[in-house]
Amino acid sequence: MQPRRLAIVTGASKGFGRAIAVALAADAAAAADDAASSLPRTALDLLLVGGRDAAGLAETARLCDNAARTDNTEAPPVVISTILADFSQASVTDEVTTALGAIPRPPGEYGAALLVHNAGSLGRLARCRDLSEADIRSAFDVNLVAPAVLTAEFLRRFAHLGGVPAGLTIVNVSSLAALQPFDTWGLYSTSKAGRDIFFKTLAVEENPAHAGPPATNTREDRPGAAPGSPRPPVAVINYAPGPLDTDMQRQIREEMPDVPLRAAFADMKEKNQLVDPRDSALVLLRLLKLGLYSNGDHVDYYDVKDIPEPK
Repeated sequence: MQPRRLAIVTGASKGFGRAIAVALAADAAAAADDAASSLPRTALDLLLVGGRDAAGLAETARLCDNAARTDNTEAPPVVISTILADFSQASVTDEVTTALGAIPRPPGEYGAALLVHNAGSLGRLARCRDLSEADIRSAFDVNLVAPAVLTAEFLRRFAHLGGVPAGLTIVNVSSLAALQPFDTWGLYSTSKAGRDIFFKTLAVEENPAHAGPPATNTREDRPGAAPGSPRPPVAVINYAPGPLDTDMQRQIREEMPDVPLRAAFADMKEKNQLVDPRDSALVLLRLLKLGLYSNGDHVDYYDVKDIPEPK
């Protein structure tokens, strides 16, 4: 029996998580329909993890099901599963166990596994001097502790894929805020920066021979960043998707204190300069297929949005 593929997307109830999930489902169907495709024509199990929005998660599953439909009766199926796991709860470990417990098959039946860390929270938008301990702990639990705990358990469960080229792929949905401070974004920026360095460290630990130098975000300067380059056993990328036109952006415009940055985001919305999450999701998938990044890189949407589709 041919091994299956697994993809897990957290924060899949809406926004960028939904866009990634639908893109993965559509991509699997397209690969099955394309007889000339070099992509693996293996069945995909797509696990959608949401927080508390059951209706939103069900809608994402419906959209994924529509995207995965194909006229090819011999195409390997895309099996979609959903689970609610609220990483803001006191016991992150319990929620991680709940999420991974929804994987539909034993780990040994998979030949490749992808984990996309999209779940996250802005936390309280306030000046650092106005933050409470509860504000700080809540933001860090969701944005930093939960992804770290989930990653550790994911690696343990799929240890058999650690020595398989392209066996494991981990995507951390990052942000420009991981690299640059923004007024009243102390909690979000700090937790995003912490996530970036956690996954950079992971890239070094799991693939010492493949870890690249600090990211330059230019294709020409990335060693081995060419289509067909060998991939490390555990591929890791910190992907900043750009300022997305999602509910999180609306929250910024409505809840951010009256500082100059708030007006800048409102202006971007008014001028239609925010990024469609569906566009950014497709760019991410192209990056993963082509391997146009050094392992552990922080890669920004604007630096790679024009890369062509893989042949």
